[in-house]
Amino acid sequence: MGNFDTIQSITVNLQTVLSALGLKFSTEIIEDLTSVPLSALPLGQIFYTGENFEYTYNERPKYADAEFTLKIVFNSRDAEDATRESQRWSHNIRDGITVIAINTGGLSGSKLVSRIDINTAEVQTTASNLTVLNCRMSIRYREV
Repeated sequence: MGNFDTIQSITVNLQTVLSALGLKFSTEIIEDLTSVPLSALPLGQIFYTGENFEYTYNERPKYADAEFTLKIVFNSRDAEDATRESQRWSHNIRDGITVIAINTGGLSGSKLVSRIDINTAEVQTTASNLTVLNCRMSIRYREV
């Protein structure tokens, strides 16, 4: 398994974990959130934002930190509901995305993922009763 295969497996496993938590996914980048039907909520989108590579001067193993932003859109009736749902999703993500959960499928034999950091969870509310939760995370894996 090459490094591209590793990062691809990490992304697939990340979506699998989040789907199990109840998120629905779309392959489209949605600019206008008001066009999202309520039946598609809570909507999740995973964005790969880059990687930081560790250079160890010919020492093994080398590591890379893959950066992701997870965007979750859900309907909120009022400010209190938006706050509670944001808190619930933040902690569901934090509790659900673990090293063990990501080291499944194509990564089950190699266990290349060694650390997951949920760096931030930021909330935005819209005038259309939608709340957007953006979680930034870093997933460390051993390069092969």
